[in-house]
Amino acid sequence: AYKAKDLKFTVYNRRGQKVFETSNWQNKWDGNFNGQPQDPDTYVWTLVYTHIETGQHFNLKGTTLLLR
Repeated sequence: AYKAKDLKFTVYNRRGQKVFETSNWQNKWDGNFNGQPQDPDTYVWTLVYTHIETGQHFNLKGTTLLLR
């Protein structure tokens, strides 16, 4: 079950430009920005949320590799 509130998921390109942001965990980044396919590259993501049951705050980050 989905146990997060105040969720914010963001993806940035190598230049630090925000290419995707959502507060709905069902929305997924499709590799596009403003309708344009993004270049194969490494992208940084951040995920911030609060666990509903424990109240614990999470601030996670990582990278993903976009392949075409």
